[in-house]
Amino acid sequence: MGNHFKPITPWAILTATTSKISRYCFTVRESPVSNSSMHATVRLVTFAILLLAAHSLCRGQQVVTHLNPDRLESFELETNQERTFFIELDKGAFAAFDWLVSDDASLSIDIYNSKRQTLLRQMDPFENALSFFAAKKDRYLLVAKLSSNEKTGSHKVSLQYKASFSIPRGPRLKSSRKINGYEIRILSAERGNDSIVAILRNGRVLGGLRAGGGDTYGYYFGDDLTKAYTTNEKRGMNLIATTPDKTGDGIPDVMINYYSGGAHCCSLTYFLNLGEVVEIVELVNTSHDGLIAKQKIRRGPCQLEKLPCKLFVACVDKV
Repeated sequence: MGNHFKPITPWAILTATTSKISRYCFTVRESPVSNSSMHATVRLVTFAILLLAAHSLCRGQQVVTHLNPDRLESFELETNQERTFFIELDKGAFAAFDWLVSDDASLSIDIYNSKRQTLLRQMDPFENALSFFAAKKDRYLLVAKLSSNEKTGSHKVSLQYKASFSIPRGPRLKSSRKINGYEIRILSAERGNDSIVAILRNGRVLGGLRAGGGDTYGYYFGDDLTKAYTTNEKRGMNLIATTPDKTGDGIPDVMINYYSGGAHCCSLTYFLNLGEVVEIVELVNTSHDGLIAKQKIRRGPCQLEKLPCKLFVACVDKV
């Protein structure tokens, strides 16, 4: 017959020590319990209670994992389950995240500051990448979550964080803008299907955006007249081109659109502040539509609307 061992748990320790105290305190004995023996028992009970509290706390809260650059993190997630990571970034630092999920499941990524305020949310369910610029030195949280639309069961996830942005060799320059000392280039990779936004200052690449699209789709500037097909669209793009601060927060910015193409097409609009540091201040998912400027508000930001349904969209709080 084999030996059977029960695991030692906080509950087992607490039960054993409580029983011991009962024997000492509530059983009539001929000789009194020594102080040293009683003190030792009390210490053991205290330790068991603290251990039990820590055990309960760990079960109620998930562990937050430090995400290191260029290190692949592999883990499993159930539907609607979350996994939280943290990274520590200096002011102006860049971070890029790429991931793969088994069964082509959809993973959402949210980025928070140390006060748990939402800073950025991954909007395109068909892209497995997200770029982020730190507006200040902080400890940032990255929360990964499987979509509720995915089939039940466990899905394998691989996540990688990179602290720099690389441009492939021989890219084709599609368009560029110079704003407030920055140069913003929209490129298409010579090989592959990547559409790329590179942000430079004094010739140095600070960071950027990367997604599918290549020459046909991908990124384009919000004032790109080649994408305007009506008089209203041309007027709106001219308005964007002549408004240095489109979000109304007092900092020059650039508006960049993204179109994925395909049967399940998706349109996104980025607003990037180009002040002392680069910051993605807003990322708007307009689904099958795009954003166009309608008018300026009191010589401030632009009022924007979706096309073609003309539904007003407030891109930032001040719009």
